[in-house]
Amino acid sequence: MPATWQGGADVRHPGRTGRRWLPLAWLFALGGLFGTLPVFQINQLVQVTRDVVAIPAGITSADDHFTFDLLSGIVLSGLVFAVIVGRIQRIATVTSRIVPFMVAFYLLMTAVLLFKNAPEIPGALALIVSDWCVQRQCGGWRRHWYGHHDRSTTGCVLQ
Repeated sequence: MPATWQGGADVRHPGRTGRRWLPLAWLFALGGLFGTLPVFQINQLVQVTRDVVAIPAGITSADDHFTFDLLSGIVLSGLVFAVIVGRIQRIATVTSRIVPFMVAFYLLMTAVLLFKNAPEIPGALALIVSDWCVQRQCGGWRRHWYGHHDRSTTGCVLQ
């Protein structure tokens, strides 16, 4: 079977799918809306903070973390509520002061992770290049990703 271009909902032209797919488009939009609500983002932030910071630091345990989750959620929800009701009058001013520190923190954490995992970097890069070469020989990533391959012409057996 020859390789064909594939694409998702973000690639397709809206008029190509027809009106019968409109309910699915609305469902996708509503799912995206609920996925970006602050409640879900706070939940994810609390989980990551608990797993990456609080448990290794001994602040809470993996078995008993309800109090940590509750207090973290309340504090973060309070901050979001303060922004929504306007207690922070100039969000742009606050943001302009916070963002440079966030950028510096992210760059510092990236440097720390790269430094701690420096011995693994050459192997990871070699794996990327070798997988790219294998996929090129087998007909490209699209064939590999979607399972379209022709063993008779390429000689590849994709898993």
